[in-house]
Amino acid sequence: MKSLPMIKTALRTATLHRRLGMGAALFVLVLALSGLLLNHTETLALDQRQVNSPLLLNWYGIELPDQVRHFSSSNNHISQLGEQLYFNGQPLQESRQPLMGIHSNEQLTVIALSNTLLLLSNDGQLLERIDTLPQGMSAIDAVGSDAQGNIHIRQGEQIIGADNDLLSWQHSDPSHNINWSQPSPVAAAYITNITESYRQQTLDYERVLLDLHSGRLFGRWGPYVMDGAALAMLVLAVTGFKRGWQRSTQNASRGRLWQKTRA
Repeated sequence: MKSLPMIKTALRTATLHRRLGMGAALFVLVLALSGLLLNHTETLALDQRQVNSPLLLNWYGIELPDQVRHFSSSNNHISQLGEQLYFNGQPLQESRQPLMGIHSNEQLTVIALSNTLLLLSNDGQLLERIDTLPQGMSAIDAVGSDAQGNIHIRQGEQIIGADNDLLSWQHSDPSHNINWSQPSPVAAAYITNITESYRQQTLDYERVLLDLHSGRLFGRWGPYVMDGAALAMLVLAVTGFKRGWQRSTQNASRGRLWQKTRA
């Protein structure tokens, strides 16, 4: 016969085991599923799949930059939102350099950043990147074209023009009539398109799952909650082993007692 204290201890252990199991079950499920998915990040391309859920984007507090720089030339448009460039509404590349203008002709499109020229085909394919500016020029204030369609770049009062192939540059006469690229107004639908694209590009599913697995998705106290769930799992393992050991010992004792009774 068990003593009363032993019975009470067994009941407390069983109650603790049951409550911890119920409390930790959800967190264990989250840990298991997120860990399983993270183990297959490359296969599932989680680092390349962008989150487009407004709920998650708002939860992460992803804010939009205050200003959109936008230039147009012919039927082509270039915009800069934060550090992201968009060509005709599609992501082009990231750049910390300010956008200074655009010029398009039948052959190609020239995009001017403060220290770089990007040469694109008119369907948005990057053909060349020119990081070395012509001699005597340290930055670009504007880009434009003359009546013959030749490209010119300007820094202050200094103007340099290129040949048709953009292979050689020479100083231009400031009196030439050059059509400089100017910021242009942006349609509301276009702004909506690039702002949604910007928000989606800043967050991928790998980051969400990593934050979920570590608990950071739930804010400051999230990691501590996950730590608590891990500790609960350890306690469950210990109490489960203890209860199993006690039952096996009790069954063995009952078996010996039954054999003695029969004898």
